[in-house]
Amino acid sequence: MCWILRTAALVAVASACGGDDDAPADGGAVDGGIDAPTERDGGPEGGVGDSGPMDRCWIGLPCTEDRGCAVGQCMPEIEIGYATDAGVMTVMWPGGYCTPSPVAYIDAPGACDPGHETSCGACGTCLFVGQQMGRDLTACLRRCTGSLTEQTCPQPTQECVLGFDVCWDGCVSDEECAVTFLDGRLVYDVAGMWTCNPVTRHCEHPGVATASAGDPCVKSSDCERNGRCLSGGGGEGRWPGGYCVKDGCLVEGNSCASDGVCQERRIGMDLCLGPCNFAQDPMTDRLGAGGHGADCRPGYMCVWNGVDPSGTPGNGACVPGNYNEVTTPNTGAPCTDDAQCYSPFGAGLCLDTGEWSPAGYCTIFDCGAPAMPPDLCGPDTQCALLFEDITACLSNCSTADDCTVGYACVQHTMDDPSRFCLPTCRADADCRTGETCDIPPFEMTGRCR
Repeated sequence: MCWILRTAALVAVASACGGDDDAPADGGAVDGGIDAPTERDGGPEGGVGDSGPMDRCWIGLPCTEDRGCAVGQCMPEIEIGYATDAGVMTVMWPGGYCTPSPVAYIDAPGACDPGHETSCGACGTCLFVGQQMGRDLTACLRRCTGSLTEQTCPQPTQECVLGFDVCWDGCVSDEECAVTFLDGRLVYDVAGMWTCNPVTRHCEHPGVATASAGDPCVKSSDCERNGRCLSGGGGEGRWPGGYCVKDGCLVEGNSCASDGVCQERRIGMDLCLGPCNFAQDPMTDRLGAGGHGADCRPGYMCVWNGVDPSGTPGNGACVPGNYNEVTTPNTGAPCTDDAQCYSPFGAGLCLDTGEWSPAGYCTIFDCGAPAMPPDLCGPDTQCALLFEDITACLSNCSTADDCTVGYACVQHTMDDPSRFCLPTCRADADCRTGETCDIPPFEMTGRCR
């Protein structure tokens, strides 16, 4: 069984989703299938792009490399490895898995795009499913409805992953459920009292009666009932001291224990997390390696829940923050790592993937959230709305010469004359002298060339 988790700008994924040996040298699909049709306008019984009933969807149906899929490609069954102290084999894609886009690097041709709802057609979702060598992997997975009592996926050994609402590998035995991925290795949780629900295929455990989200942990059975431990290193990412969470807290009957908060904003799924008070950090805790959000452990920042105003107790959730030694605002500076960016409240980020690469761009998220200081972004910058309720610091400009080479100076909106340094352009006038704005067919923006 393989856990997956994407927390907006933070990635916390189990690298049991595939070792480096599975990654192709050319950055293409990891688990490429056979030569099968890949049209997204559907097959004879309703394919990926079909808008008909979900039971006509091809995604998630069983397959083998020899038999293939009616539409898309087959991700065949793979044996991941044994838990070192139990001898339990962990299998990925049991029975095979049909998909229009198999596991691939996000920047590879043909990879699905998590930023576009229709990237996988009418019945699929494009999700981040892991990392290899620091690069994000994505795949098209079948949509489903999360439940604590029903199985809503096409294969009997699949589960509808709570919080993500996609069909993934479910459990087949209690022993398999006791296998966990801890600090880069598969281990067996002997004392966890794990069971495999034969109906839903969810792994379940009784947990600790007094535990709640945000608690330090070593293994998942240290957390609340059916909670999960994100470890401090290895495949689960950077969660200092371990961190208890619970997936799918918006599913009926699956609310958070004790004072845990169920938050979806900037997390990428509904997740039980530890509560905190947003933007109430003392000055001494806002910067530096020992920084932390109000009511969060060292190294953890407080992310606003998007609903409650400043001063409301528990109006945020603790997640790993970026606390470093940079003390001077540097919005718009080129970067390759978060550690290079000014990060008050732990909220600084280096945007260095997708359209922001290869130069990278230092920014601070949620600069416009309640109680954030008005001068947070630094001189000659603005706090601008990026999408939905997400604000970020952007660097002002008059022309592209004020920006990093390769970036454009773009008017924010038709109604706002402010111009910012951004990686994409809308017209030749956004680019440096001698450059043109290269906009691909059917797109609204392009890159200065």
